[in-house]
Formats: sequence, C-alpha cells, structure tokens
Amino acid sequence: MSELQPMSTWVECLGRVLRDERERQGLSLAAFAPGAGFSPQYLGRVERGRAGGLSLDTVDTLCAVYGVDEIDALRRAKAMQYGEDR
Repeated sequence: MSELQPMSTWVECLGRVLRDERERQGLSLAAFAPGAGFSPQYLGRVERGRAGGLSLDTVDTLCAVYGVDEIDALRRAKAMQYGEDR
C-alpha cells in the first residue's frame, strides 16, 4: 500500500483556493486588491503560492478578506494537495 504523495505545497493549493474564490466572485485581482487592503502584487504572490512564510494569522486575515471560512479553505487546499478533488 503506497502513501499519498502531495502534488503541490499547501501554500500553493491555498493560493488556488483563494484565487478560485475571487474569480467565483467575478473580481479581477486589480479590482479586488485595493478593497482587500493588500497590494495586487502581494495577493498575486499568495494566489500563485509564492508568498512564503504565511502565518496562521495571515491565513486567517486572507480568508476573511476573500470571504471564505479558514477551516474550509484549509480543508480544500489539503484535498487539492493530495489530489482528492479530482
């Protein structure tokens, strides 16, 4: 029996979850970022999984900004990471 191997890091998967949520809301990154209180560059790095060192406080803030439940977002990211959403 083989153990599941992650496809991406959890940060990359969380970024995809957040991007999917923003796109579901029909918002471009440029339109979304100013109201969210973050620069478009930073949110772009988050959405691409390139914002290293995300603390739980930052994840909590980002989830609130994107309007997604933090626990749900982390569960979705973990499922995506291990290919359970395919």
